[in-house]
Amino acid sequence: MNLRLAGKAFMAFTAAALVSYGLSGFLSKSFGLSLLSEVWKLEALAVAAAIATGFAYPLLRGVKRGDQLVAFVPGKGPFTQSLLVTALEDGRSGNKIRVELWNGGLAEGVVSSYSSTFSPAAIELTEAEAVKSQ
Repeated sequence: MNLRLAGKAFMAFTAAALVSYGLSGFLSKSFGLSLLSEVWKLEALAVAAAIATGFAYPLLRGVKRGDQLVAFVPGKGPFTQSLLVTALEDGRSGNKIRVELWNGGLAEGVVSSYSSTFSPAAIELTEAEAVKSQ
């Protein structure tokens, strides 16, 4: 869930709900919309829409070029190593994309998860190129 986007969506949907409530007298007479006459129902719809937006956005967006990702490198035994990388391509879950390592090297990996509330998107590295020393 993207909390920042959910907060912005909450403010926008709340503003729309309050404007709808303010115009409810006019809209009820013109179109017969009785839902708009109760502010608590409108606010409940605004909260539900904001939560749904926060959950749906990472799934719809995927991984974009320039995003910071957490890369998991398989290790020996039950141990894995993780490091931050930068996406060089757009990708969706299950797609193979190229990334840039912190030391300037390039690697490829499969997108395993999208960003959530407290963590960036994750990728499992499959191939890495050696970095040439200068």
